[in-house]
Amino acid sequence: MKPLSIIVLHGASGDDPDERDTRDTAEAIRAALSRQGFDARLAHVSGLPATLPWAVKDRPGLVFNMVEAIDRDMQRAAEVLPLLEEVGIPYTGCSAAAQLAALSKTAQKSLMSRHGLPTPTWPQSGPALAKLGRVIVKSVTEHASLGIDAQSVVSGAHATEEIVSREARFGGRFFAEEYIPGREFNLSLLECREGVKMLPAAEILFQDFTSDAPRIVDYAAKWDETAHSYHHTPRRFTFPDSDNALLDQLADLARRTWQVFGLSGYARVDFRVDEDGRPWILEVNTNPCLAPDAGFAAAAEQAGMGYDALIAHLAALPLAAAEKDPRHVPHPQDC
Repeated sequence: MKPLSIIVLHGASGDDPDERDTRDTAEAIRAALSRQGFDARLAHVSGLPATLPWAVKDRPGLVFNMVEAIDRDMQRAAEVLPLLEEVGIPYTGCSAAAQLAALSKTAQKSLMSRHGLPTPTWPQSGPALAKLGRVIVKSVTEHASLGIDAQSVVSGAHATEEIVSREARFGGRFFAEEYIPGREFNLSLLECREGVKMLPAAEILFQDFTSDAPRIVDYAAKWDETAHSYHHTPRRFTFPDSDNALLDQLADLARRTWQVFGLSGYARVDFRVDEDGRPWILEVNTNPCLAPDAGFAAAAEQAGMGYDALIAHLAALPLAAAEKDPRHVPHPQDC
């Protein structure tokens, strides 16, 4: 009997480090699925509007969704999902509705605020921004720390000027939120048969930073191998007992965020913890990186789930929901 056909779909184009990383990750996923006996192949989406001719012609059993942007536009990342739903092809990860709700960081923050989830304040007016001590200026829509560097952290009085400067330099819209000095955590969430599971929390360490350097994971920390921050922002998964209450609080907030945003499959919630020990939600990532060396896979490894098992599990979730033939699909794990 023929193995189940899976398309690993991505929209990476160009030769920037983050685009190469997406292509490399898509290939790693394809290889992991092939090792598990699936008929897995890569496909690229582009164009306006996006079209998926193979969706009708070849009718794959599943699309493994790795689309983070289409034609380098992250606002279009969820564009293919309604097309897949229309032709009845299941896909991995969060739903189209959840991804659309999370495309804008300011829209995310508004939703969090309405539901009582703590997120750094983000004044819209210059006078209100000027009242804040320090702010960090970010892109409204771009992820992977695009447009963020050490100069992104400025005084509130200079926030409007920095927003205008970065919009001219990088394009798109930018905003400013209160900068939270302190610790940074990533909490990865994985859907399992019995509900959502919290994978071990990861803390990003800022090692050997100068006293005046902001403790942030900027673009260089993720993508520039020549940068100091690239080599001095490791993650850790082990914590002293004194952090147990904080870790429980982070897990509770991450679960509430999962529910508020209607997430499914897998997701990541990023936090800062201020100097008084209070957590603040920075953002929700509805399609976090699944590279073998990235944070989500590392958290799964800490939970005892190797890379191939993780990828097979993520494929099994939508297939089980769609009631595909279970003889050719691994069951979602209890995990």
